[in-house]
Amino acid sequence: MNPKRLTKRSDRMFARRERDAQWALMERIARENVVWMCPWDKNRKHGRRCVSTYCESRTFNANGGLFECAHCKRTMGSVPDDGVYVFGLIGANELFAWTASHKEWFKWGPWVEKRCARSLRLTESGREALTHRDLYDMEPIHGGMVEPGYIVIPWPKSPMMEAH
Repeated sequence: MNPKRLTKRSDRMFARRERDAQWALMERIARENVVWMCPWDKNRKHGRRCVSTYCESRTFNANGGLFECAHCKRTMGSVPDDGVYVFGLIGANELFAWTASHKEWFKWGPWVEKRCARSLRLTESGREALTHRDLYDMEPIHGGMVEPGYIVIPWPKSPMMEAH
């Protein structure tokens, strides 16, 4: 069975947000040189959390220049974040299809269980593609968690979107 072709405006707008997120990830990799990525933070290991040993709350109140944990009330100068990029279970399939269709752009490292993530780098051709993204921006997005999946062309960027 062939993948379903999605053509509704709402589907194409969703695909635009998906593609913009893919470019944003590539921009982050270009800035940081390596990004640790976890496709699905099933056990909620990543992100901002309280440093208190038994708390690990993710909710904070700004208190002047400090942050107060909403649960244990511990005050911190900054909220620690492990910096792991969590794409999300829904968008991860689309990201993997994007990286698989452009293998020459990406260098994946092995999965590191201790970090619950794997590293992702851009190659020189990936950096070049980032500077010429207009050539690749309207490529179809292949996705879907259930076979046979779908194919959708992102909604075109508006001139106002490109100005930002």
